[in-house]
Amino acid sequence: MHRTIWAVKRAHFKTWAWNWKLLRKLKVTPAQFDALYLLSERGVMMQSKLQAALGVARSTVSELLKEMARVGLVARGVRFREGRDVRATEAGKKIVDDAGWLLTEVEDSVMNAFRWSDGAMMTLVMMERWCRYLWRAAGAMGFGRVYWWMPYED
Repeated sequence: MHRTIWAVKRAHFKTWAWNWKLLRKLKVTPAQFDALYLLSERGVMMQSKLQAALGVARSTVSELLKEMARVGLVARGVRFREGRDVRATEAGKKIVDDAGWLLTEVEDSVMNAFRWSDGAMMTLVMMERWCRYLWRAAGAMGFGRVYWWMPYED
């Protein structure tokens, strides 16, 4: 494995473990939180659009939403030919609202990791863009916008 890819992978797994620890207080997984954040930002959306935005397999989103519906975090509509719509419930939106402290803590940690300076924001943008190019070079079709700072397309 290329050393740069290895470094990105290690950083990803470390931050994933850190997010698990922080989100445990809210009783959701990082994947569930990403879905809830997206649904609370966009409102009702088709399950297929959610799947594309998260960049995961249809079966993964289906299982994720089934579990989230079981505990009352999302509501799934009836199945149509075009697919099924899904929305965050009030309980799901509350989790996103309650996670404001979490998002601030993550943001502060990222900024501290880059030793915030005039060039730090450009470094973050370039790093994100590099990851997008690498993802596409590996055969991914779309990068989707999940968080407010992530543009829809390059």
